[in-house]
Amino acid sequence: MTSPTPPYEPTRTEAIASRVALGCFTAIAGAAGGGILGTMVAKIVGSVNDCNPGEGLPACHWHVYAGIGVLIGVLLVPSLAFWCLRASARGDRSP
Repeated sequence: MTSPTPPYEPTRTEAIASRVALGCFTAIAGAAGGGILGTMVAKIVGSVNDCNPGEGLPACHWHVYAGIGVLIGVLLVPSLAFWCLRASARGDRSP
């Protein structure tokens, strides 16, 4: 019988690199999703206020709502990803 292989323990540099990669990937996904949701909110607000957007624009003041959505997405999605990662590392099963 052979002895069991000990679990792999990443080096400090590998751990930092994986966190940076996760943060960058989730920030990009959060920015895209937040911008899309912000534009959807702008369309809803524009239709409630009877706003007629210019030719080729999705909604009135869409850039303001999309910008706010991007900021929220860039902050929220990576934060949730790191929170879930930390909870799984501790062995905590509750969301």
